[in-house]
Amino acid sequence: MAVPAPAAVAADNVTLYYDSSTLTRDFRDAVALAAYQINIANAATGVELQNVHGTQTPPATSAAIRFVVVDGPLDETAVGPVQPGQTVVTVRLGRAPVVAGRRPVLVATHAFGRALGLPEDESGQCKSMMSAIHSGPTCGRTTLNSSEVSAVAAHYRR
Repeated sequence: MAVPAPAAVAADNVTLYYDSSTLTRDFRDAVALAAYQINIANAATGVELQNVHGTQTPPATSAAIRFVVVDGPLDETAVGPVQPGQTVVTVRLGRAPVVAGRRPVLVATHAFGRALGLPEDESGQCKSMMSAIHSGPTCGRTTLNSSEVSAVAAHYRR
C-alpha cells in the first residue's frame, strides 16, 4: 500500500523512528497508515500535531519503537511517551482483535497511541482513537480527536 509522504517537518520537531520490518504485510501496511494518520493529526479537529513525526526507520538508524505481532489480545501496556535516543520500546500488536473483526489499521493506530503516551479509554464509545479498539468491530475510528492531539503535543513540547 502506498502511503503519501508526510510534509516536511521543522528542525525542532521530534522524529520517532519505528521498525515494522518483521511484520506481515497487512500489519506493516497498517502501521505505515497509522503513522501517516498520526502525522497529519486529524486535520478535521482543527488542531495540528506539528511537533511529532513518525516514520519508518531508514537504514543505519535506530528505531525508538519496534512493532511485533503476537497471537493473542492487544497488549494494553502503557509504553509511552517514547522519546528518541532512549531505550527501544517494543509494541505488541495482537492478532485477536483482527480475528474478532477489527481492521489491522485500528489495532496499529491504537498501539501507536500507546507509544505516544495516550491512556486507554475503555468507555466503549467510538469517540477517540484510544476508545475505538474497545468499541466493537463497527467502530472504525483511526484518527486522533482534538483531546488526543493536545495530549500528544504536550508530551513532546520543547
